[in-house]
Amino acid sequence: MIDRGKDGAARHATVLVADDHPLTRRGVLSLIAGEADLTVCGEADTIAKTRRLSRELKPDLVILDLDLPDGDAFDLLEELRSWAERPKVVALAGCSEGDGEAERALRSGAAAFVSRRADGEELLRVLRSALAGHIILGDAVIERLLRQRLMRQRTSGVEKKGDGVHSPVASRLTVR
Repeated sequence: MIDRGKDGAARHATVLVADDHPLTRRGVLSLIAGEADLTVCGEADTIAKTRRLSRELKPDLVILDLDLPDGDAFDLLEELRSWAERPKVVALAGCSEGDGEAERALRSGAAAFVSRRADGEELLRVLRSALAGHIILGDAVIERLLRQRLMRQRTSGVEKKGDGVHSPVASRLTVR
């Protein structure tokens, strides 16, 4: 668990890194090794190993690759959320970051959602924010969600509204 000083501030947090890509896992381990307030307590490359190590080591934070090969990471998120001593979870999205994946991860119990394309500084910011109790999305995820929303707003001016009323722009269009 998080060690606290006399002032109540967190001194260091334990982190379990769960990713089936050895290069990514090593990069995250190396990044965390240079931080005084974070300590890696274990690493996993499967859902089963992540579950086992989470129970044994009781990390403060789990970095969870959503594409682990032996099960459904969203089911694991929900399970971790139900534990009495539940770790904060940062969901690490694969390159395909499907629509709704961020929302699904947060609803399933993740404290944060970040793209595997995030740089080290961003990942550390997300980890610390999650540990502080914040719900956070990585920069690339926020940008993608904003772009999707803007595209929907741009196209909504020419579509029929959900209440059956046509928008002013759509009513001026003619079929040729």
